[in-house]
Amino acid sequence: MAKAKGQFSRRRFLGTSAAATIALAQRHRPQAQEGAPAIIRREPSDTINVGFIGCGVRGKQLMEYAGFAAPTPGARGARRGRGADTRSSETENLPRPLNIRCLGVSDLYDGNLRLAQLAGGRDAKAYPHYEELLADPAVDAVFIATSDHNHAPIGIAAAAAGKHLYSEKCFTRTIEEAKQYREAVRRAGVVFQLGHQTRSGSMLAQVRESLKGIGETGALGKVALIEMYTNRNDPNGAWLYKIPADASPKTIDWDRFLGGAPRRPFDADRFFRWRKYWDYGTGLAGDLLTHEFDAVQNITGLGIPDTATATGGIYYWKDGRDQNRETPDTFQATFNFEKEGVVVTYTATLANGWRREIHLFGKDGTLVMTGGPKIIIDKDTDRESYIERIEKDDLLIPIGDPEDLAKREQIRATTSETQLWTIDKGIYIDVVNGKEINVTALHILNFIESVRAGNLKTNCNLDMAFEEAVAAHMATLAYQRGRRVRWNPQEEKVVDDA
Repeated sequence: MAKAKGQFSRRRFLGTSAAATIALAQRHRPQAQEGAPAIIRREPSDTINVGFIGCGVRGKQLMEYAGFAAPTPGARGARRGRGADTRSSETENLPRPLNIRCLGVSDLYDGNLRLAQLAGGRDAKAYPHYEELLADPAVDAVFIATSDHNHAPIGIAAAAAGKHLYSEKCFTRTIEEAKQYREAVRRAGVVFQLGHQTRSGSMLAQVRESLKGIGETGALGKVALIEMYTNRNDPNGAWLYKIPADASPKTIDWDRFLGGAPRRPFDADRFFRWRKYWDYGTGLAGDLLTHEFDAVQNITGLGIPDTATATGGIYYWKDGRDQNRETPDTFQATFNFEKEGVVVTYTATLANGWRREIHLFGKDGTLVMTGGPKIIIDKDTDRESYIERIEKDDLLIPIGDPEDLAKREQIRATTSETQLWTIDKGIYIDVVNGKEINVTALHILNFIESVRAGNLKTNCNLDMAFEEAVAAHMATLAYQRGRRVRWNPQEEKVVDDA
């Protein structure tokens, strides 16, 4: 079948092409002056035009959660094996309509590009090169779900073109890129949202309100230790994604994927399983620790840690199982917040599926983060407000609306084991007023409504993205250097801690 003109042809223009297309976009769209946001406030009914850059595993999901599902079997609602109340669309129960239109999709693999255009609908154009999408003055905002090492270059170019940004985590691959990306977004004055969807869910908000801090006057008393975890036990969870049969230099733009990374011969494993490689990904720290750290940040607001240590290695996915992996499959990191007097630990393994929750250990109680968050009161506490509960042996305090908690338990009972952890962590399903809602769809709604309102303080805004990235990169640097590292807030850089 002949390729449509301007859609699936592979014209390789590197080097100066990016600058040329960004310049074109700047001629069509006024840019922000220093300190003056380039935001045009919209009416609530106005349609926002969007584009998607990176339409692989997460990119397809973002399109579906935004209401652009590919016309193929395997929607996430169906895969969960749920009962009769399964939503027909991931946006079905949103409190307000998104009212968005997809004008363009961009991906470096022809198969992804073709499916994404079908999902985008009749107005969606397919762009092998993202610069062409950014040059369209009708596009208001873009979603970036590429490999980590391309987040900053594409995001910086999008900001320069005046596009509002929804970017997946990890924010960047390095701290220096995080500083550059942050500066570009600030200079352009565009709306930014990092893709940590739990920020838009109700569960962590309820926990934060219930705890009222982690100091002496909080519900747990003084919290000095917080533990975070991630366990996975299957090839997909270890980023060994399926490689399409047609993967080749003819269907993949390998040079553009490499971007600023070292030059290498074509390697389909590196392209589709980039999270395993340091050149393109951020390992367990950037991909999975950030989910847990963001949840802790949401509850506590601790910010950037003072120091970090880390250890681990490739202890299972090696040899015949996966001889090419560079990032560890077993990992442990410790963050120290000196002023607040809190230690935060993270442990992960990609060779065990036992579900573990976030724990906040306080002097008077322990918070356990599951599908129904609850405070466990220690029997030996001397906190006056808990004496009556201790005497009655009533040591559990559920957090959240009883009706919503009951609905969440009903959802858990009819959900497959492999998807259960996404519900328990508030990553996938939220329940508000008894209705099941997709958390990422809520996060996208917050972004789109922020674009309409000209609101720079999205639920997971630029400052939060920077703090999360720095913490993740501190853990990675500590692992790679084999020593404790310290954050220098004045110079905004990591130094070895003597």
